[in-house]
Amino acid sequence: MKTNKLIFIFIFCFLYLTSLPIFVLADGECEILRKLDHQKIISVPWDVGLNEPLKVVVNESFDKKEKIHIREFAIYRHVNNHLKKIYSFETPDHPVSISQTQDSGGKLLTIWIGGSAYHISVYYFNSNNVIRVLETGSRMFPELIHLSSGADAFIITGSNGNKLNESEIYCWQNNNYVMLKKLPFERRFEKVCK
Repeated sequence: MKTNKLIFIFIFCFLYLTSLPIFVLADGECEILRKLDHQKIISVPWDVGLNEPLKVVVNESFDKKEKIHIREFAIYRHVNNHLKKIYSFETPDHPVSISQTQDSGGKLLTIWIGGSAYHISVYYFNSNNVIRVLETGSRMFPELIHLSSGADAFIITGSNGNKLNESEIYCWQNNNYVMLKKLPFERRFEKVCK
């Protein structure tokens, strides 16, 4: 048993150091992580109800002139057996979380950290376009609420030092998230999106 573990560690280190692709199985999906000339590639699927899921990729590179790491966030769609980039942006922020709001047909929630705050964005796939439908920031992680109506809402809470301030309630309306109200943190779950 110990020998198998050592062999696995050796193979993992060899693949990492030689820049060959490393395959990692996570939640039933195979992700490819590799290191090539200071780049890391992270790929996750986004099931929007098409035949093939969209591919969400974060690629990191080092800008030698500015002396900072830049991350490109890109979304690709399968078109004629090729991946076509349909959305992208660059940021110096670090990705914290990239996940779907539902198993299939949901939106994509991304959380990045930069400076002293989380940068929260939600994306929606409408026909052939990726649309950013929420962009906000907070020092606290967002809360996602699934409502009995099948819709979802986000609660973003601000803080002032160790004290929690108001919570902003964002609800899905007309293909966009709209801030409907602000509530004290303790009452943030009252009458959400009714």
